[in-house]
Amino acid sequence: MRDQRKLIGQILVEMGFTDIRSINEARRVQMINPERRIGELLVEMGSIRPEQLSTALARQFQSQAPPP
Repeated sequence: MRDQRKLIGQILVEMGFTDIRSINEARRVQMINPERRIGELLVEMGSIRPEQLSTALARQFQSQAPPP
């Protein structure tokens, strides 16, 4: 069975930290600067706080970890 990793933007929206409009805006910036990460851009844009990104990244990591 293949592990499906959720995208950080999806997790941030599900957690209520941001909305799809902000994600799309960050994605547009990322298209011009592909080396930039969505979470980093959202923090710089003021759409999320650094601690919200950390929380979402932890959830993303936990969701892809193999079961014990």
